[in-house]
Amino acid sequence: MGRALAVFGAGVSGEAVAKLADSEGFDVDLYDENKNACLSDFNERIADRYDQFVFSPGFSKGHPWRKLLESKANVLSELGFSAQRWKGAIIGVTGTNGKTSLTRFLTFCLKKKGLPAYAVGNVGLPLSEIVSSDKNHEGAIAVCEISSFQAELLEGLRLDALLWTNFAEDHLDRYRTLEDYFQAKLGLVQTLSESGVFFVGEQIVSFKPKSFWLDQGALITEEEAMGLSDFVSDSVFASYPQRWNFSLAYSFLKWYGLEDSLIGSAARGFKLNAHRLQILCEREGLRIWEDSKATNLHAVLGALERFEKPLVWLGGGASKGESLAGYAKAILGYANVQQVILYGEVGSALAAEFLKAKPNINVHYSKDLGEAIREALKIVDSTVVEEVEFLFSPGFASFDQFASYAERGKYFSDTVFSLLEQNPPI
Repeated sequence: MGRALAVFGAGVSGEAVAKLADSEGFDVDLYDENKNACLSDFNERIADRYDQFVFSPGFSKGHPWRKLLESKANVLSELGFSAQRWKGAIIGVTGTNGKTSLTRFLTFCLKKKGLPAYAVGNVGLPLSEIVSSDKNHEGAIAVCEISSFQAELLEGLRLDALLWTNFAEDHLDRYRTLEDYFQAKLGLVQTLSESGVFFVGEQIVSFKPKSFWLDQGALITEEEAMGLSDFVSDSVFASYPQRWNFSLAYSFLKWYGLEDSLIGSAARGFKLNAHRLQILCEREGLRIWEDSKATNLHAVLGALERFEKPLVWLGGGASKGESLAGYAKAILGYANVQQVILYGEVGSALAAEFLKAKPNINVHYSKDLGEAIREALKIVDSTVVEEVEFLFSPGFASFDQFASYAERGKYFSDTVFSLLEQNPPI
């Protein structure tokens, strides 16, 4: 195999795989259209210089550089290139929502068992970053969060296990149809090793029937049949949507040989990532929740599952091709949602859909998130009910006003505490 390699994308994963390849003696060129220090001109004549090509997840099938290389061999993702060099096991975690929490929890449990496990992939640490370290040995376990973007190029990837949390509408700005999005993830099943195992969450049967998943060789988790209430009490998994994550994790970890006592202890000691559904502050009958990591409808509905008291919902951001009419109808299915506050690029059009579906709904739109927060706090201050929940679960991408969901969540928190004139709780 030749030693000339083109890497596309100078983000975290692109730079990591370029560094790995360079350490192996490859002649590496890094291409990126938006970074001055990188090459930005790529065509068929230039492509003939290289023996292998590695794409970062941000390059869709329709990107001219990927289309140009469709007939070429040795076109890999960062994940596929790195997996070829990983000596240990790889446990893949995919789904529309819950991937990061599940990846982190599995890693937490395996480490608690004394196993050398590492959370990699879409969680922020590229697999390529640890391949060239002393972590790369036969007994190591890479628990890898895999997005649909990463699953589009499968050459080189092999999985010892695959866990699929759920599936719902998302990323329709990248995929033509929901089925295209689904097929991108489904390809991961073909990367399982001969002895590999495949677990799916019970929510998944809402998209494809149980018979479909059984034909794929999947083991379907069913929470009620497992009786897990005692395991999740006094833990972040006590309520939905994290309850679904736990049942999937439990099924796999039991298959892997972990004891009930260890899994239960790990559940009680596990903490969610920042910006995943959690109480920001509580005072005088008002509870404010921050869930900035919710970037699609399915995540919002998962959050709404846990509330029974009157609720003010704040959402909005940048559209990814969702059906806004379906969005409004789904949220209006929760009778306790008494006030809808919307902001951002999608807010005005979504407000119109809410009013079409329910003309008497209390809905307010502000272009800016800061203005929307102020409006929401005015509403909860003037409410006549004894207790009210204020949920910021935006349900759309952050990129209209923020660089990431984390930046958006921090802005929400900072603004809330500033307006309430109090310090964040310790």
